[in-house]
Amino acid sequence: MTDLQLRALHYPDDIPALVTLKNTYFEANNSERRVDEQGQKHFLSYPKHDPEKDNRLAEIDGDVVGYLWLWQQTAVRSVFDLVVHPAHDHSAIGSPLLQWAVERAREQGSQFVDAQRVIDDTEGISFLRAHGFKPLGTYMGMSLEPTVALPENKLPDGYSVKVYSEVKDIALYTDVMNRSYGDLWGHMSDVTEDVMAESFDEFKPNNIFLLFHGEAIVGVGRIVYDHSRTVYWVDAPGIVPAHRSADVYKALLVYCLHRLRAIMQKSTRIGLHSWGDFDSSVANFWQLGFDCNRHVIGYRYYL
Repeated sequence: MTDLQLRALHYPDDIPALVTLKNTYFEANNSERRVDEQGQKHFLSYPKHDPEKDNRLAEIDGDVVGYLWLWQQTAVRSVFDLVVHPAHDHSAIGSPLLQWAVERAREQGSQFVDAQRVIDDTEGISFLRAHGFKPLGTYMGMSLEPTVALPENKLPDGYSVKVYSEVKDIALYTDVMNRSYGDLWGHMSDVTEDVMAESFDEFKPNNIFLLFHGEAIVGVGRIVYDHSRTVYWVDAPGIVPAHRSADVYKALLVYCLHRLRAIMQKSTRIGLHSWGDFDSSVANFWQLGFDCNRHVIGYRYYL
């Protein structure tokens, strides 16, 4: 192989090359996914992510042929995304990038590294398994068409919703996030109040809905929208184990969907991200009319 060079990301100069690489990769794999420069910059702005230290580019003769993005999501867990140009050997480009990611994760103090691959990406899955990664859980990217009618917005007896901008209790918010999502794969199970405070950049206080049963907080739902990019999506709700019934889950999800549709400036699909949800929760997605656009398997490497 012509000399392969790994180097740090030069921000923002490398953004156009990254967008071209990713979209070329998506097209070659018959994926509908696409990324633009604004979306790529979003990934580089995650809390505690350093664009220079936590990214590596692979180059051959000055051309970007591979890219690895690493993010320490929690104190013990780093996640990465690896893209290799379809014209080049996946293993030859990906292996040194992956080796760099493992070493960088160790420097960060993580105990394991996670990655995701689409279920029919046989090459990517074989690559991860060959490097010691083990299957862990699933992710589904879903969407709801604007023509789908929503059920009545009604909570079960004894339940109520309060908007976080009215509650303004970061300790309460942090606690319910950890109890609601802590046993689900793909979520941050040990978040701190500082991490949740930083997340307000994405999940605005008036778009966070806290579910109560009586005086006890038992769940959380969140929505995100960007009118300028026509981006609208709902985070799969979190319910604490003692209240995690299909009816309660569905009611909170329907509540979030109604709140989101009420502020949408254009009739378009709503996205939903589901990380390791239970069968009963997934059944609700089908019953409400969601379609699965992206199904991914998560893999983990223990450091």
